[in-house]
Amino acid sequence: MAGERSYWQLSELQQNIESVQTDLDALHANKNDIEQKVVMMRPGSINRDLLDERVRAVLGYRPADEVVVMQ
Repeated sequence: MAGERSYWQLSELQQNIESVQTDLDALHANKNDIEQKVVMMRPGSINRDLLDERVRAVLGYRPADEVVVMQ
């Protein structure tokens, strides 16, 4: 009942699999977001909003009257 090949061990392994699968799904979503941003920054398909966001983040540019909210 409580050994290495018990039902409880199987149940615990299934919970671990579900947890890891959830983490993997989140990582895949993050990867897809990053890939989409890369595509939007390629020459010929530059997204002006994304470019503006990156300029502000990298160079620290912002107008004096603008309020920045970081996530």
